[in-house]
Amino acid sequence: MWRMGRIFVFAIAAQMFVVSATSAQTAARYKIDKVTEGVYLAVPAVPGPNAANIPVIVSDVDVILVGTHFFPADARALVEQVRTVTDKPVRYIVNTHYHASTTAARESFPAGIDVIGHELARRTLLTDRAGKPRAPGSTVAPPTVGMTTRLALYRGDREVRILYVGRGHSDNDVVVLLPKERIICTGDLLVSGLPDMSAGSIADWISTLEALKLQDFETVLPARGAPFKGKPKIDALQSYLRDLLTQATELLNKGMTVEEVARRVDLTSHAKNFPQITGAGVDVNAVKQLQTEIEPPPPPWEAQ
Repeated sequence: MWRMGRIFVFAIAAQMFVVSATSAQTAARYKIDKVTEGVYLAVPAVPGPNAANIPVIVSDVDVILVGTHFFPADARALVEQVRTVTDKPVRYIVNTHYHASTTAARESFPAGIDVIGHELARRTLLTDRAGKPRAPGSTVAPPTVGMTTRLALYRGDREVRILYVGRGHSDNDVVVLLPKERIICTGDLLVSGLPDMSAGSIADWISTLEALKLQDFETVLPARGAPFKGKPKIDALQSYLRDLLTQATELLNKGMTVEEVARRVDLTSHAKNFPQITGAGVDVNAVKQLQTEIEPPPPPWEAQ
């Protein structure tokens, strides 16, 4: 009997340890910083290419999360942590953009939460480039609430505007504007440093940023890097993109390979605004994407 009792106690202790370790891991996933009354920024505790800041907007009735590539497991972890700052339920997740996942997620977002996203994002997740339906479970869940250019949520005296201002990091970027607070959540369209340009449209990005400047905001909550004030970073990124577009297009038109162009493009003059630039060269995938815009592939019926 003593032996069985001891085994039972050990089993309970082991189970409590697992639960405690899991809770600690969940609690450590984000650090929640207060931006202003009812607005927080959840910053990943462990930085990484797939770790993004998540603005948390608390209204008088519910909570809205603003994510980029926001996967269900991350959503569940953050929902738990949000309870440390408010007892309001999470009602919406705004996903600022999607790229089609290459691995099966086979997960859904927490029950009772609607995912807001651009209709192009839904199409990207449900069909491939040829328009054929993707296999079930091959990507994260598509948006359940779609929008095209503008969607507004009204919560008491707080207005939340979800805006599509053009193509940039992807073809379905949306930003979230809090007009009263003059806060904008920009996803990967505008970040603290240089954004990932491997799937974006460099030419369109420049004009999209011009449209973004027309919005009235003071504080920027980006998906990557620290929050910042004002619009000078937009000017800096536009200047960088214009220079990249000019140099890369010129070299591609000379018949150089994508790899050669990526090595030779020199944007060190922009290092004062983007310290991560330490020498010549840019991401080869950005040049590949640019090449597809300069020299679009033939239609399927001609390629066969």
